[in-house]
Amino acid sequence: MKFKEKLCLARKFRTNDTYAEKVLWEQIRDKKLLNLKFRRQYIIHNFIIDFFCFKYRLAIEVDGDIHKKQTIKDEKRQKIIESKKINFLRFTNKEILTNMKKVLSEIKGFTQRTEYPSPVTGEGCRGEDRKRGNSGGEDE
Repeated sequence: MKFKEKLCLARKFRTNDTYAEKVLWEQIRDKKLLNLKFRRQYIIHNFIIDFFCFKYRLAIEVDGDIHKKQTIKDEKRQKIIESKKINFLRFTNKEILTNMKKVLSEIKGFTQRTEYPSPVTGEGCRGEDRKRGNSGGEDE
């Protein structure tokens, strides 16, 4: 599928998201969670990801019942995405609808233990070690 077609499909998905996706989106949109910017229905390597955070290169997938029947396909897709240095979290609809506190806690926990490259130096730094406003080079 060409990129323009995939983009149209992603836009369609944004207007027809599942109830669980809507519930999670309300919790993470507009920088509500740790001031992180998430995109929804974001295209990575020709796959449409439910939610994506650039800062942590974090893809979040919300799995409904159909995913029980396509585990091998989902695993292959996830491996391809992870090979692009993208981190991956996966939640079921049930987890989101019955235990949002745990879901948000897992996302927050991920940001605290994950290294991500500095846009300035290219070196990794841990979420809890990063200083706001530090350019990563000289002492300020």
